[in-house]
Amino acid sequence: MQPAAGSTPSAAVESDVVVIGSGSGGGVAALEIVRTGLSVALVEQGRFGGECHYVACVPSKALLIAARAGATWADALRRREVAVDERSDAAAVREYEKAGIRLIRGRAVISDVRTVSVIGDRGDPTVLSWSRGLVLAPGSEPVIHEVPGLTSAMTWTSEQALSSFDLPAALLVMGGGAVGCELAQIYAAFGSKVTIVEKADRLLAKEQPWVGETVADNLRAAGLMVLTGTEATRAQQARDALIVELSDGSRWTGDRVLMAGGRTPRTDGIGLERLGITLEDKAEIPVDSRCHVLIDGRAAADVFAVGDVTATAPF
Repeated sequence: MQPAAGSTPSAAVESDVVVIGSGSGGGVAALEIVRTGLSVALVEQGRFGGECHYVACVPSKALLIAARAGATWADALRRREVAVDERSDAAAVREYEKAGIRLIRGRAVISDVRTVSVIGDRGDPTVLSWSRGLVLAPGSEPVIHEVPGLTSAMTWTSEQALSSFDLPAALLVMGGGAVGCELAQIYAAFGSKVTIVEKADRLLAKEQPWVGETVADNLRAAGLMVLTGTEATRAQQARDALIVELSDGSRWTGDRVLMAGGRTPRTDGIGLERLGITLEDKAEIPVDSRCHVLIDGRAAADVFAVGDVTATAPF
């Protein structure tokens, strides 16, 4: 089902605050700000409400709960689709509009220190101006590691894995972080033969060593293959099978590869430089303890950043 259409003004819009991104950070910020009496314009390129509800936390937990209840794959998928409102953001749109928030769907690009242009699917860009504040909450996106011979047709991102109706007979999970471990557990619970490949020497490398060791032991006990200190080096399609060569000299054969190598802030192309914000490639936006953006080491009075764009995200 396609996302529900939000209101898309055709003329310039003036607001006290413009919020870019409607996920867990930006959506909550917009609701709290409008409750103070300020006018808010909320910009979203995808579904209003952000990724967590539709293609991350909610569908993954729905599948885990279904697995624990002993549900079949078909029943688990039905439960998942109900939990995510069949990926329609109509309910979120109604909530925001009822609160008095102006919704603009499209890609936001900062034009200057007081103006944001929103590039939608129809017509000319919508120009938004703000007088009191700008909140940056564009979220994050998957890191895609290049493997010779591996094409997008052979791979899933976490979003695709949590939207697909397919149950691979054999699944290779590239990445042993939180997303890789969780999705590996989900698919194994429903019968996929799952192999996790992690280039670090343990799973969940950002946690204490015992955490990754415990998770690895539990996954192996559940029948998963866990390979650490290993990475994919080359791939090829052979008839109906996908073959991936691994750095330990072994080969994996199966149906699908899940790219679970982490996420990176979604900051490219939104015009941060026009605010004086200079970042290294894929770097997070620096903020202080009250979410003011730090520009040249100083807190901006009226520019804020929240959510995944300021920290490493689990999905």
